Amino acid sequence: MRKLPPVAQEFVEQFGLALAAEGLARTPGRVLGLILMLDDGGDLEFLATQLHVSRASISTSTRLLESMGAIDRHSVPGQRRIVYRAAARGHNRGMEAVLMRMRRTLDVVSGARRQLPKEMAGAKARLQRVEDYYTRNIAMMEGALSRTAGSKPKRRRGR
Repeated sequence: MRKLPPVAQEFVEQFGLALAAEGLARTPGRVLGLILMLDDGGDLEFLATQLHVSRASISTSTRLLESMGAIDRHSVPGQRRIVYRAAARGHNRGMEAVLMRMRRTLDVVSGARRQLPKEMAGAKARLQRVEDYYTRNIAMMEGALSRTAGSKPKRRRGR
C-alpha cells in the first residue's frame, strides 16, 4: 500500500492521543486509527512499519483492541498471516466495559456513603451527589446500549 495522505496520518496520531486521554495507551489508539483508514486492514508487519513501532507492540495492541471489539482478526486464504480490520459491528463491548467500571465506582461510592457515621453529613451529601451522577449516567448508557444491541451491522461493500 502506498503511504497515507497527510490528513490520514494526522488522524492516526490525533486519534491515538484522543484515546490516550480516555485512558487507553497511545499505541493501541494509533493502531485503531490506522486500521480505520485501511479498506483491507493490515497485518502485524504492515502496521508496525506504518507506525514505526515494534511488532510486539502491535501484537499487544491488536489483542487489546480485539478484546474490546474494536477490530476483527481475519485469516488470508492460503497464507498463515492474519489481517486486522475495523470491526463490522457496533462497539458494544467497549461501552459494556465503561459501564462495568462505572458500576464498580458507583458501588464504592454507595458503600462508603452508607457506612459513614451521621456526623459526616456533609461528606454523605457530597457522596450522594456523586452516586446520583453515576446512577443517571449508567441509566443513559444502558439505554443507548439496549438501542444499539438490536441494530444489525451494515454490510461492507464488495463482500
